[in-house]
Amino acid sequence: MKLDENFSKQAKIIAKLIIFRKKYSKKHSYEAVDKNANGEIICFKKGYFKRLHRITNEIFSRRPYLSEVICEDDLEKEVRNILLDAKRKKLEKSKNVFAEKLRAMLSKIKNNVCVWIVITPLGNIKIKQKQEIGAVNFVNGKNVQKYLSKNKINIEAKQWITNYKEENYAICSVSAHSSDKAQEKAKEKIEKILNWLRLFYPLHNFGIKGYYDEPKHYTFIPYNLKTKSIGHHGGITRQTGNIVISKQAIKDLKKFGLKKIQKIEKKENKTQLEKKILNAINWFGQTVKYDDLINNHLRVIAALDSLVLQGPGEGNELFSERIAYLYTKNKKDRKTIYKIAKKAYLKRNKIVHNADLEIDKDNYIQIWQIQQQLIFILLKKTSKFKETADIANFVEKEKFS
Repeated sequence: MKLDENFSKQAKIIAKLIIFRKKYSKKHSYEAVDKNANGEIICFKKGYFKRLHRITNEIFSRRPYLSEVICEDDLEKEVRNILLDAKRKKLEKSKNVFAEKLRAMLSKIKNNVCVWIVITPLGNIKIKQKQEIGAVNFVNGKNVQKYLSKNKINIEAKQWITNYKEENYAICSVSAHSSDKAQEKAKEKIEKILNWLRLFYPLHNFGIKGYYDEPKHYTFIPYNLKTKSIGHHGGITRQTGNIVISKQAIKDLKKFGLKKIQKIEKKENKTQLEKKILNAINWFGQTVKYDDLINNHLRVIAALDSLVLQGPGEGNELFSERIAYLYTKNKKDRKTIYKIAKKAYLKRNKIVHNADLEIDKDNYIQIWQIQQQLIFILLKKTSKFKETADIANFVEKEKFS
């Protein structure tokens, strides 16, 4: 029986490659194989991948803006194509030609940046009315169709939404060169807002269910990743049912601190403490999202450490003391909070040094709740405290008052 013609050609190429490797592997240490313009098999010698990584990293360091529009893997592919082209045309040793090709590639990336609308189905969130939180719109199934029509999103995109049959979505726009980078930036943007909500709904299980990208230049790229990003919280009993996003719900959340968070987020010149508060909210949101007590314990202590300690020279004593004094004015309660914080910090040290990986769930839940409340406390004191040094001075005065 004759082999299929296409299969036969592929088999010959593979056979040539095997012979090539056997013949030259003893003489040359190579890492990559390709074909030149004439279809002949060529190779890159040892150091090819190191060179590839070095060029990519150098490009990012010299042009930081690129990290905002293209993924590292995508840029590396572009650089690889230039290296292959240079090898095929024997231009590798011509630095000027190589540099020109790199500049042309970077210019093309910069000029091809476009705005992407990213529509993300949400799980365990019920949206009654369209609401904008931060730079993210939360809409239900009916509103998302109106949004698509208003923004002239194509029919194929509308069909994708219809087929997905989800009822609640987060929508945001991002600037990027590729759909991968758009997806990455949108996920980060939406997760940040979801972490704000997790601060107010710490016992609920909600999050992103999948992705959909529609660039404004109308190249359609659908995503249905079915991610497992929604986790369970170890040691804490969850509430069942959806969280509700409505005009009244958001109005209530703003009274409890959401308005202040949004105000800080919009500020161009944030204080040191304001930046740390936003960071602590993200850490807290991740402890709600993920089911991993060990890493969650480290996240909680890292967030609290950032809020109350000024540097590596300060340790458990000041950590526990400052948390206790910020948390309450009652002396008896301060002692209780101090003990909880000190125990949690010691556990963190043992985890870091791999000495003890057994988590005390009761202590974890206590320090986790303290972190949540401390964020609310500091949100009310941003006019008084500008940096961690102000907290340190406040505690010292309280101790001797």
